[in-house]
Order: sequence, then C-alpha cells, then structure tokens
Amino acid sequence: VVDIQGVRDEDVERAIGAMHAVGLALAEDPDWKDRLLGPPAPPVLFAFTDLGATVRMSCRVVPEDRWQVAAELRKRIATAFNAAGIQPNRRTGGGGGQP
Repeated sequence: VVDIQGVRDEDVERAIGAMHAVGLALAEDPDWKDRLLGPPAPPVLFAFTDLGATVRMSCRVVPEDRWQVAAELRKRIATAFNAAGIQPNRRTGGGGGQP
C-alpha cells in the first residue's frame, strides 16, 4: 500500500491517472514484474485531510520485496507528479526558533 497525501482537489484526477500509469509500468518492468503477484489495483481516493486528498495505490507483492516495491513506486510516482506539475501540499516543520 502506498498513500500519497496532500493532493490538491484540482489535481486528484491527474494524480490518480499518473499513479495508475506508474503501477502499470512497474508491472511490465522486467526488473520488477516478478516481485508483483499481479497488476496494482487502480488508485483510489482514500481520505481527505486538512492538507488535501489522500490517494491510495495497492498491489499484492512477494512478501520479502514489499518495502522495495513500495519505495520504487514512491520514487516513480514522485517523478510522474513532477513531470505532470502535481505538487502535493506538505506540512512545514514547526518551531526552529521562527517567531
């Protein structure tokens, strides 16, 4: 399961499309396809928070490869979002001595 939080309302459909394309590409990638036990499920709008929407992608994977697959999906999603101009909202670190 990979959750992408803070997706702005106007970017939800594009984010879902980008994540779906990333999942399909990973399932076809010769270096990764044997780690998946099937294609990723289409991403879904999972929740709303004060930052925006959370979009969730899930897929069944070889158990010992779950962390590597999730990390690769996140990396590819970040690249796809950047290419599509999708900038999720992020919390800024508080404190730091700033008034």
